[in-house]
Amino acid sequence: MPPQHIRMARAAQHRAARAITAHGLAHPAALVLLAAAATAAAHAWDAGHAVNETHPRTTPREGKTPIGSALSRRERRDLADRIYDLEQQDAHLAKVTRLTGAPAAS
Repeated sequence: MPPQHIRMARAAQHRAARAITAHGLAHPAALVLLAAAATAAAHAWDAGHAVNETHPRTTPREGKTPIGSALSRRERRDLADRIYDLEQQDAHLAKVTRLTGAPAAS
């Protein structure tokens, strides 16, 4: 059984991931849970645990390639930037719609 700090960091990470999946990254609850996960990971790091203890390596199923390994670091960063830009555009559109009273675009 992993040490307490590792269990807490993993649990916090899973809660944050579920909140993001259910509500999206910009939701206040998701942001709070992300902050809690980062804090738990920092406590584990401060206690002397390595990052790979919190994120153990998993072996992919035969014939499957993990998405993260299929993309280069630059491709992952570019993808994250595009997702962020789309979220910002959605938030701006929602704000403009709310201010103008125009019907929301579908």
